[in-house]
Amino acid sequence: MTTIEGLLKRLKTSENDSEKFALLIVISKVVKPDLMNPELQEKLSQAVSFKFVFRLLNVDSTRENAALYWQIAAAVLKTCFLSQDYFRSLLGCAERLIQITQESDEADLLKDVHQIFHFLIHEAKEEQGIQIFKMLLANITASECIVSWCPLISTLYKKLLELGHSSIDADRILILVAEKLISNIETESPTSVDKNLNLTVGVTQLVSGSHFLYQRIPSFSVVLSCTENLLKSKIPAEKQQILLQVAPFLTEVLSCRSWSGNKMFYNLASIELKLALEEIVHRFEESGEVLVSEICMKSIVSCCGTIENCIGELVDSENNQMDGKLLQSLIDDIRMAMTSAMFYLQKGLTQQGVFIPVLRLLMRWLSDDSAEVDQIIATFNALKDFYKIPKSYSEFGNFIVSAVIFRMEDKKFREYVEKYELLGSW
Repeated sequence: MTTIEGLLKRLKTSENDSEKFALLIVISKVVKPDLMNPELQEKLSQAVSFKFVFRLLNVDSTRENAALYWQIAAAVLKTCFLSQDYFRSLLGCAERLIQITQESDEADLLKDVHQIFHFLIHEAKEEQGIQIFKMLLANITASECIVSWCPLISTLYKKLLELGHSSIDADRILILVAEKLISNIETESPTSVDKNLNLTVGVTQLVSGSHFLYQRIPSFSVVLSCTENLLKSKIPAEKQQILLQVAPFLTEVLSCRSWSGNKMFYNLASIELKLALEEIVHRFEESGEVLVSEICMKSIVSCCGTIENCIGELVDSENNQMDGKLLQSLIDDIRMAMTSAMFYLQKGLTQQGVFIPVLRLLMRWLSDDSAEVDQIIATFNALKDFYKIPKSYSEFGNFIVSAVIFRMEDKKFREYVEKYELLGSW
């Protein structure tokens, strides 16, 4: 009998909660997450009862190592009980799960609880979505806690609309949460940059599910002012990347004319994209490996979306009556980023998480920008291998086609297209 089988057998037969808890701790150390498979999950769920896990969740906060009891309980729920068979049982302990995330600052605990709620929201039907919504509002009291829940609350909002609930009711609940967060933003002489940063990002993530919801929040101007102040202040690069998460939404619903923060976002996104892509290429040249962290990947995707919005604003600059100096400044920022994008693409680094948003952005730029034709031809030369990439990328071929068609008026480029039969590839 293997070690894990022996532990599971003892766990199943034990009638003592303290012994069961100790065995779960040992099992968590013996079985690493990457070794957990469906068969082992099934055995573990049979060995530990849901009632026992619920008792662990309800350990009082005054008990020694209470946070460890909660952490083990949440980890077991996430690992073994995320199925329709246990949906109602999970919903029954959802309120307690919210409460323990406010009583403990353990990152792993919060992550596991969020995964459980992702499952509950995804599987929710009819009134269950509203029940989860009310549960969150009733139990999340500290503004810092609400911020960490904002992405989930936004997902739940979309789920309610999918289930056919009135958008008026769903909007009203979301606005209440947003206003509560905004009231905690320090507008004068802020004592904590982190607090204002998290609140700003949280509110924006919350309302990003609807392009018009922010207009119904009278105090949303506080968020814009705070965002602008954060952009002007010298916050560290990692905090700039957090702020960039909301740039695609804000730059899509607002313009440089209506909010000066857009120009700063466009500038920051262009610089961040340039640095991130050059760093990827540099590491590739040093190690021969493509090393892209999850944070870096998210930052690149946000930057690409933000710069696409900037291009859209440039194209519509006549309607926006954009100042000439501002217009040229934005064009210069984008061209700087696009130089790095071409440098990245020339290396043939086609990992999907980064390659596709960069390619999409580059083709969007080539479709509208008056770049020199020699520069464009050099870019397409760098993309020759793109035509050999697996069909999973073919849906993005239309970006290349649109860029090619846009340039067909230029004789030199037209001759290049005909020589290499670019359009024929699609």
